[in-house]
Amino acid sequence: MMERPAWMQDKALEHIPAEKLEMLLEIHDKSKGKNQKELMAYFAQISQRQQDKNALTFTRDELRLIFNTIKKYATQEEQSRIEKVIEKRIKL
Repeated sequence: MMERPAWMQDKALEHIPAEKLEMLLEIHDKSKGKNQKELMAYFAQISQRQQDKNALTFTRDELRLIFNTIKKYATQEEQSRIEKVIEKRIKL
């Protein structure tokens, strides 16, 4: 089992369904150590998979809450990477 990062324990996320948080944990673990180009390719791959009719989806409010929560626990560099992903891909 993957180790849960501190942001997953945050009370702000208690109303996000567990299966969505588990998917985020998998994404979090698989994205470690990737540079910006690799991250964008990885997120494009995930987006493609999520177009499957049975895939989990997130509302804008859920995404905003999740990213803001993750940023609270992130280093300055990680926060910058999160902002770039949001800016380029998610447009919250």
